[in-house]
Amino acid sequence: MKAVLYQQETGQGETKVSLSLLEDGVMQIRYEDRSELARNLYGDSSYESWAAVSPDQFQKLLFALLFEKFTGRADVLSAFRDFCVTHGVTCRNGGWS
Repeated sequence: MKAVLYQQETGQGETKVSLSLLEDGVMQIRYEDRSELARNLYGDSSYESWAAVSPDQFQKLLFALLFEKFTGRADVLSAFRDFCVTHGVTCRNGGWS
């Protein structure tokens, strides 16, 4: 799986940030700068850096991301359900009184 999170093209080059799920299960955010600035700063036509999270850290990451996204919302349950539907995530619902 791969998605572009940010992309900007100018007359002097391109900057791109992508999110990938690699073959080994690692999730990676990769930054690529192919610009005049990269040439000037690094002496090369491109600069790349990344941050990677191994699968054994996914639950902790998911919890932190959802905590940040939904904390403080009175509509958190319906917002969470809608979020799951929008992204094709199966979500079981329940309740009782």
